[in-house]
Amino acid sequence: MRRLCLIGCFMLCSLAITRAEQLSPYLCDENLSPVVANDSPVLLPYVTLMGTTLGADGSLTFINTSDKKILYYLVVMEFSDSQGNYLFSAPVYNVDEKRQIPFEVPFKEWLIANWPGGYMEAIPARSKSREVFGTHLVALTCPTSVRATAIWLKFEDGTEYKHVSKNLNLSPATRKPVKFKNIKQAKTWGPVTVVGNIKLDEQGRVTSTKIESPNERFKTWLTKEISGWEFTSPWVSGKPASVTLPFLFIFANNADARTEAEAMKKQGIQGPILLLSFRN
Repeated sequence: MRRLCLIGCFMLCSLAITRAEQLSPYLCDENLSPVVANDSPVLLPYVTLMGTTLGADGSLTFINTSDKKILYYLVVMEFSDSQGNYLFSAPVYNVDEKRQIPFEVPFKEWLIANWPGGYMEAIPARSKSREVFGTHLVALTCPTSVRATAIWLKFEDGTEYKHVSKNLNLSPATRKPVKFKNIKQAKTWGPVTVVGNIKLDEQGRVTSTKIESPNERFKTWLTKEISGWEFTSPWVSGKPASVTLPFLFIFANNADARTEAEAMKKQGIQGPILLLSFRN
């Protein structure tokens, strides 16, 4: 009986250890309270953020404290780490009946690239609403704070409220879905998993690519593919600027993107990355 108990206890312990070693599908699971301008007619009490290997998305809670309906709204949120370092931005906004953005801002391409879809109706006076947002960037570092660096509201009576920070930051986003022109050639080297960096200029054009791989032919192929991608203009402290975007490229049937992302974190790579995963 004692022997049976010992075997049973060992099996339960082994099962518990196995489950503990399994990684959660979520890289981040955060509930944050945004910092907003003191004169804002909307309160933004809650932001929920769920980060996976497909990107980071969530919802923003609005409370309209005015006596007027908000027809159109635009909010840009900037997420930062525990040291106050900027990580990435995400917008929340709605569109008009023609699906046009009713705000004259110089970063409409960035808004379009980060639009999560949906109709997102007007917000009635003295009411609460929850609106969704998303970004394709994968958060290796989970944010611990968020601030609304832009709030632009258009009310039903034609009046507006506008607050746009002079130090607005915008993380780069792909203007079009990433596609490989010659993905069949990648099968020559598959399975393969590599990390690297993409250097973007002020217009979001790829100026150089660094790939950590000993295979020169593979590096040449991937560099050529990446050179044709289009990104939105990155902004740093209120103006377009060049940035470096880390990426993880996976081309394998049995590779686990979650495990590979954790491996990047152990290498000291932090912040947001572009994660590309394909089956060979």
